[in-house]
Amino acid sequence: MFVKGKTKKIRRIYLNQKLQDLSALAFEKLKQKNNPAVELDNYVFLNRFGSNHISIQYVNRMLPKFLNQINIQCKNAGSHTLRKTFGKQIYETGRRTEHSLIMLSELLHHSSIQSTRQYIGISDLHFKQAYLGL
Repeated sequence: MFVKGKTKKIRRIYLNQKLQDLSALAFEKLKQKNNPAVELDNYVFLNRFGSNHISIQYVNRMLPKFLNQINIQCKNAGSHTLRKTFGKQIYETGRRTEHSLIMLSELLHHSSIQSTRQYIGISDLHFKQAYLGL
C-alpha cells in the first residue's frame, strides 16, 4: 500500500509469493550493506546515493539498455511501456473478457472502457478477427 503524491489517495498493490520472496531477499542484502536509507517504509528503488527514489527520467534512460541486455527488442521503451504491457497482460490473463476490461479500466484509472480499449490497442481489426474466427 502506498499514498499517491498529489492526490494523497491510498493505492493497494498486491505482490505474488515469488515477488514477495525476491523483495525480501533484496531487502536483506541491502540491510547487510549497512545502508541507512534501507527501511521498510522507504522507496523500493533508490538513486545511486541511496538518499532518494529514482526518477522517471532515469527509468526512461535505463530501460532500453536493460532490455537490450536481455535481448528484448522494443522501440522507444520507457516507463509507460511497462504500464501498457501490464495492462495488456491483465487483459490476456483475463481471457479478453469484458469483465477483465472493466477491471483493467478501474485499475488504470481510465475514464471509460473505450479509453482502456484504445490504450491496450484493441481496435476494429481485433473485433473483425474475432467475428471471422467464429
